[in-house]
Amino acid sequence: MSSTSSTSFLDYVEFFVKRKTLFAKIFFGSLIISYLSIFLFVQNEYEGSATIIPKQDETSNLMSSVLRGAKGIPLNFGTTTPNDQIDLFKTIIYSRSMMEKVIKAFNLVKVYGFDSTDPEYMEKAVKRLTKDVRTKTTEETAFVVTVSANTPQNAAAMTNFIVHSMNERVVDLQVSRSRDNRIFLESRVKDLRKQIKLDEDSLRSYQERTGLL
Repeated sequence: MSSTSSTSFLDYVEFFVKRKTLFAKIFFGSLIISYLSIFLFVQNEYEGSATIIPKQDETSNLMSSVLRGAKGIPLNFGTTTPNDQIDLFKTIIYSRSMMEKVIKAFNLVKVYGFDSTDPEYMEKAVKRLTKDVRTKTTEETAFVVTVSANTPQNAAAMTNFIVHSMNERVVDLQVSRSRDNRIFLESRVKDLRKQIKLDEDSLRSYQERTGLL
């Protein structure tokens, strides 16, 4: 039994030794084919990134502190923290409208190889782009946007496009918020003036009835 096992092992060794050249060719051939497959079919990816430092809105915080004790005004009126801004940045960047805007601007449907006649081509492109756009917050509360693309130029251009579009949207929201705050404050001022007028009339009426000053 032992002699049979030893003979079989030696037979295997002899088999591999006699065909070592063939196995070497197969091994190196596989390496070359694998390299060519990666080179021809795996698309290179490049990254572009931008860092944004959220700004503390001191003016709105001061207004909030002044008005916090006023009746009928929300406690968070006018406040904007860096974390609030970062949440807003993420919401804008990953919104459907932003994704489609980037896809159309850089013709990503064609770049990704999707069929534009497919009813779900935009949905597929949005999912792909969402994976290629990554965001993170550093320990210093800086907001970093990173975009992967097929060329260094596209990576940089897409990153700049997203950041620029995001800034435009943030400005629009800030203008809208300022307008809403102004309308709210004007309404409160009108209400307070009416209340003061009623209080003055009531006090005058009381003085006339009682003769007290």
